[in-house]
Amino acid sequence: MDLEIADLVELAHQAENRITELTEEQERELVSDPKVLLVAALVFNYWSAAKILETYRLTEPELVKTLTRLDKMRIIDLMHGNRIKVRLARNFRWRKAGPIQRSFEERLQKEFFESAFLGNDELRVFVSGRLSRRSIALLQAHIRKIADEFDSLVAEERHLNHETQTGTSLVMAIRPWEPNQFAALRRDKIKTGPPRRS
Repeated sequence: MDLEIADLVELAHQAENRITELTEEQERELVSDPKVLLVAALVFNYWSAAKILETYRLTEPELVKTLTRLDKMRIIDLMHGNRIKVRLARNFRWRKAGPIQRSFEERLQKEFFESAFLGNDELRVFVSGRLSRRSIALLQAHIRKIADEFDSLVAEERHLNHETQTGTSLVMAIRPWEPNQFAALRRDKIKTGPPRRS
């Protein structure tokens, strides 16, 4: 009954005071401390305090201190018994070109792609071709829908046993692009005037 009531309360307040994007300062504070970033990433994925302590080398005082810090940042609500309520909206996104995205590009992007993506749970697709702006916009909309579906699945499965889940990251990207080595071979497109007569 307690779980059912908690679920009903969560649904009732789902749209209330939910965060769709952190401030520049909040993101900067997250990336300033690896432990804070770790705990934030875990609670964003609905980890309990008990599961964090069981899985990572954090003492309970360290974890409570970190959770209190996230509470003061108004990212979570830390409740009695170290229960955690995440304040992020379902459509939450990191800031474009913000501290989190810059940190990923500087530290994690290369590490993420250092894989042949041949495992059972791995997939890498690379395609290229010439597209109109209309088609690019259509594909961007599909990518956003996939990201929304990813978020929905994370939310739906938050009550599953941790042993049946694995930390999973999804990176999708689309942009007009030509490798530098190809661009270097392009002829100069700047039109020059007629040759000067001597």
